[in-house]
Amino acid sequence: MLTANAFLVQRISSMNAISALCKATNVDVAEVDNSIGKDSRIGPRFISTSVSFGGSYFQKDILNLVYTYIQPTET
Repeated sequence: MLTANAFLVQRISSMNAISALCKATNVDVAEVDNSIGKDSRIGPRFISTSVSFGGSYFQKDILNLVYTYIQPTET
């Protein structure tokens, strides 16, 4: 679940960045969302812009993932 939440946050964050690009270039982000969602490798779920840390566990999971990554390996 830890890595799944991290992946979901990354996906939403990517769409937020694309949304900012759309706004800067006067492109309708809904059309971009719709086009991306038609790609069978991505699908239409969780590609709309939103708050990345919307769930109560997202931030905790991301911090735990970072903590796990930076811990030195025991030999």
